[in-house]
Amino acid sequence: MNPALENGQSYMDAAVLYFREGTTVSVEDARAYQDSHIYCVAPIVGQPLGEAGGGDESGAFILPPSGTIDFWAVGVDCCLPSGEKFTCADVNNPL
Repeated sequence: MNPALENGQSYMDAAVLYFREGTTVSVEDARAYQDSHIYCVAPIVGQPLGEAGGGDESGAFILPPSGTIDFWAVGVDCCLPSGEKFTCADVNNPL
């Protein structure tokens, strides 16, 4: 499936998803929340998200053609509190 075109609501009951070739985890767009642990998320994308407004510092994403970012890689204690250095699971595995 192509995360740039598909809506997550269509896959809510899926046990396993296979993303099309070229899909990546956008580690540069990762975010984190820290409480007793660091909770890390990074969007799964079929194309780079970029910044809204051509470099806007608001941190807003340019949305893919689907209009939403519905697929996320998640983990606990596998990134910095800023979301940087996202290393959750097999994120660096190209397969």
